Amino acid sequence: MLAAQPAVTLIAGTAVVAALDLASKAAAPALAPAAPWLLAPMTNDALSLGIATATAPALVAAMAVGLLAAALVVVRLIGTGRVGVVGCVLLLGGALGNLVDRAATGAVHDFLITGPVVLNVADLAVLTGTVSIARALHRTAGPIAGEPAASAPGTFVSEGR
Repeated sequence: MLAAQPAVTLIAGTAVVAALDLASKAAAPALAPAAPWLLAPMTNDALSLGIATATAPALVAAMAVGLLAAALVVVRLIGTGRVGVVGCVLLLGGALGNLVDRAATGAVHDFLITGPVVLNVADLAVLTGTVSIARALHRTAGPIAGEPAASAPGTFVSEGR
């Protein structure tokens, strides 16, 4: 069970990240002429950099199920103390921002040029949150059953091989 304060932080933070993402998507078309090397507003009808395509309602449903599943997992992880709230807020807030965008318009609006890929604030939040959670889980993971534990982070225990 998640304590009251982390739960409030998780919910409020998720809403703030989603709101910032949606505001940035709304502002991008007006700002693009001032920074054409950085901003290129476009719509993305597909999912995950074009890997998955389907009808908008099917993608919205899949995204909603994924968001719910992610929320259940992060609530449990926060409750165990294995991960902090910030990474989870970024992951859920970014996912919610893209879900609301797709539900409202049938597509996700990307605008940040990052080399060959055009992203949005939600994508960056999801990526940052995922990396943060993965790092926390890696740090808090115990040794694999039957394997000796390392004496310090970054060190390896040799079995004389």
